[in-house]
Amino acid sequence: MDQSAIISNALDIFYLSKLNTYVLNQNEEVIFGKEGLHLPLFMSGAQFEDTYHASKHTEQEVVYYTNDWGVNYLTKPVYEEEEKYLLIIGPFLNNIPNIYHLSRDYKITANERNELADFLSQCKILNETEINSLIKLLKVFDHMMMEDAQASIVSASKQPQKLEVKKFDQEQDTKEVNLRYKIESDIMHAVEQGDKEKLKAAIKPHQALFTFPDRFPNQPLRRLKNLSIVYSTIMRVAAKNAQVPAPFLDQISETYVLRIEAASQLSELQKIQDEMEDNYCELVSRHSLSRYSPTIQKALEYLGIFYDKPMDTEQISAYCFAHKSHLARKFKQETGSTMTEYQQKIRIQEAIHLLENETMKIDEIAWAVGYEDPAYFSRIFKKETGVTPRNYRQQSQ
Repeated sequence: MDQSAIISNALDIFYLSKLNTYVLNQNEEVIFGKEGLHLPLFMSGAQFEDTYHASKHTEQEVVYYTNDWGVNYLTKPVYEEEEKYLLIIGPFLNNIPNIYHLSRDYKITANERNELADFLSQCKILNETEINSLIKLLKVFDHMMMEDAQASIVSASKQPQKLEVKKFDQEQDTKEVNLRYKIESDIMHAVEQGDKEKLKAAIKPHQALFTFPDRFPNQPLRRLKNLSIVYSTIMRVAAKNAQVPAPFLDQISETYVLRIEAASQLSELQKIQDEMEDNYCELVSRHSLSRYSPTIQKALEYLGIFYDKPMDTEQISAYCFAHKSHLARKFKQETGSTMTEYQQKIRIQEAIHLLENETMKIDEIAWAVGYEDPAYFSRIFKKETGVTPRNYRQQSQ
């Protein structure tokens, strides 16, 4: 047995488990790493540092470790002569952690919370049977290194059938691809301008080019869902190009992807697509930063990232390379709002999104958007929308 055998079999574990797989030597150096999922940088210790130290202090053959983030790993010590190695697979989940409790415990920003949500949505969820199967696999890891991979190869005796190859017109195919790119460019330009009529003119005559009927020949609902998701992605990129702040982009994009997947009728999907076209254009018209001066663009960018944190005019001024009083005057002049009012508007928009799409408690939503006092949050929400958060949720259901 040697180090190359350990690495070779660790690679087998990666292909079998579809989980990140690492081999560390006794100096805590990674001598092998194969990843399919990357952890957010702010998840300190969540990679394998804590896992390594937790595994050092036990004699168990396989260790099942859960860290403070609710992320799980399996580890197995491997010995080669006098050297000790540690095989680590993970991360994986056995349930979905409460993202807002984690956000609060670790005091992460709204952008980091979105990054955490993306990570958790991609992390594999394993049930007890699947975890036990992986534990059994790790227990025979030493035996795997002793065996050569051998298998009998048997060929079918039947004569191979002649396959009919579908002919295609290369020139016509190239024309269609070029036309799709032109239409995509026209869609993006219309959204970047916030022009609803131009957007509808770009989409309506050419929808069939994006349906790809050969991919789902008997599933028209699935085809239209895929088409709608394609349009949503194109419009999101266009809105980003128009410098719409990230919180607004995340809200509208997530809302429409969820609605598209939940739709059960073609007519419902068509209605969603029509709304999506209008709302992306309106979003750009209302929130694009491109019409502001560079200084105010930076201030709006800062408020969009840190809307859930207490207002700190000194930090914002330093970020914008502007004097505090000059920045306040210029912000009011260009946006028609004070920085506090603008921050409050973002917070309420995010709260509306959470009320419509999450099952969180009102006090959890208050904290998530930056209010420590739920009662104060409810007063501000009612002042901005005319109803309390509770009543808004009831009306939107």
